[in-house]
Amino acid sequence: MISTGMARRRSLAAILIVLAACRNPEPARHADPPADSRVAAIGPRANLSGPLSRVLDPEPFTPLGKPGPNDWLASNHEPGQTFLQYLQSSPNRLDAVRHTIYLQPLGKFGAEAPSIELLRKYAAAFFMLEVKMLAPIPVDATVTRRLNPYSGQRQQGRYPKG
Repeated sequence: MISTGMARRRSLAAILIVLAACRNPEPARHADPPADSRVAAIGPRANLSGPLSRVLDPEPFTPLGKPGPNDWLASNHEPGQTFLQYLQSSPNRLDAVRHTIYLQPLGKFGAEAPSIELLRKYAAAFFMLEVKMLAPIPVDATVTRRLNPYSGQRQQGRYPKG
């Protein structure tokens, strides 16, 4: 007769064997995008003005192809988004309230890093917006990892201790 403890150990061993067999050791592979993915992402251009239609011509742009081993999409599958879907998502746009970019350094930058002021000036020139610096946040033990309760994805950030 098998004891309860022995039966539990055998059940646990069987579960571990099944889980190990189900594990996929290779990263997720993504198929090459279809040949017309650029056209599908941009949408119809027939009713656009000449200059705008030329700017959105997909022909000069090469599709990105498969993600490399260190790319986000190599381990996180995302379905992609067309330009029309982006517009329908109500993206943040400049308005009376949203017209400034705030940069907040995390920790101290090393001597080889560009100056914070240079980064501020570059962002202001690139985005053609006012860019303000916030006080740096020291990187300490409060920077932790957690699982997002909605997506189940691992995140890193500042969370209250406890």
